[in-house]
Amino acid sequence: MTHSLKILVVEDQVITAENIKETLEGTGHRVVGVARTYDEAVLAAVKYQPELIIMDIELKGASQDGIQTAADIRSAFYVPVVFLTGKEDGETFKRASEVHPEGYLLKPFKSKDLVYQVDMAHNKFINSSLNRGKSGSPDTIYVWDGNSHVKIRRSEVVFMEAKRVFTAIYSIHEPGPLLVTMNLGHISGYFPEDHFYRLSQSFLINLNFLQQVKDNELFFEGIQKTINISDNKKTELKKRLTIIRSPRTVR
Repeated sequence: MTHSLKILVVEDQVITAENIKETLEGTGHRVVGVARTYDEAVLAAVKYQPELIIMDIELKGASQDGIQTAADIRSAFYVPVVFLTGKEDGETFKRASEVHPEGYLLKPFKSKDLVYQVDMAHNKFINSSLNRGKSGSPDTIYVWDGNSHVKIRRSEVVFMEAKRVFTAIYSIHEPGPLLVTMNLGHISGYFPEDHFYRLSQSFLINLNFLQQVKDNELFFEGIQKTINISDNKKTELKKRLTIIRSPRTVR
């Protein structure tokens, strides 16, 4: 297992959902919620901000099936999805593939196959996130602010601040932050360059815009908001900076 993940299970069969939950938690993952319908899944995704979703395609009695549910959730924030289905027809697979899931598993499946799919799906997601952030990829990305997809330029992001299940993005010369419905852990995957530094669980900063470190306060170019840091965090940060020290006077 890569590391413990927060996982949302969307499955309308109670026994199947419980078996999935038991299997995942038995390997160290944390199931943050179990949903049975479209509405429950969307609400749970927003509330828990999972790092991966196990999504049954056939949700009986729901207003939308699992494919549409996954598509709608991923229009709000990007999260890896592993589809489960008992159908082997080409039409179901074609529709599911249009959502570009990170995994696809046919029922009935073995517990170890589910665990493997979760690990592979997470690794695939991380690698694709890093590739999207490499030099040469588009600087412009679109993030969901709760009402629409808003364009931001990665090169203009000064720093990002975690706000519970949201992230506040501060960009150069913008009057205020853009609040997006994605947690900082997810969105930081799109900023893998060395000059983006994870200062703490609450902040990801762009070192290119760091203007001054004074006492325990950070000042940035283009915005008025500052960040307060502890002595330990300041010491760690200074290791990432090129600091020219005054030579000692030789007598």
